[in-house]
Amino acid sequence: MSLGKRASAVGIVSAMLLVVAAIGIGCGGGGSNGSSNSGDSGQTNSAKQASGPDEYAAQVCDALSKYANDMNDLLGSNTAMDDPAQAQEASAKMSTMFSGMANDLDKINPPSDIADIHNGLVSALRSMVDLSDQMNKALDKPLD
Repeated sequence: MSLGKRASAVGIVSAMLLVVAAIGIGCGGGGSNGSSNSGDSGQTNSAKQASGPDEYAAQVCDALSKYANDMNDLLGSNTAMDDPAQAQEASAKMSTMFSGMANDLDKINPPSDIADIHNGLVSALRSMVDLSDQMNKALDKPLD
C-alpha cells in the first residue's frame, strides 16, 4: 500500500470517528458504563418498541454512551498513524467499537417513521466495520 493510499485510509477512518463522536455529543457525552468492547449492551429496554422520538433518542444514547470512553481514547490517542503496527491496532479497535455500536443499535425497534434512518445508521456502522477491517488488512502489506 502506498503512503498516499495509507494516508487516505487514515483520513477516512478519522472522519468516521468524528461522525460517530458527533452522535455521542448529541447524546450529551459519555456514559457511566465506561469502556466496553463487548458489543452487548445488556439492556432489556432496547428490544421494546420506542413509543416516540424522545424514548427512541434515549435508547440510542444509552446504546452509544457506553462507547464514549473507547471513542475518546481513539480520538485523543497519540497513535503514530505512519507506524503500521500502531495504525493497525487503532483500526482493530475501531472495528470492534463500530461492530458493538451496530449490534446494540440493531436491538432497538425505532418508531416506524424513522425506521429507515435508523436502519441506515446501523448499515453505515457495519460499513465502517468493513472499511476498518480492510484498512487493517492493507496495513499488513509493505509500502510500494
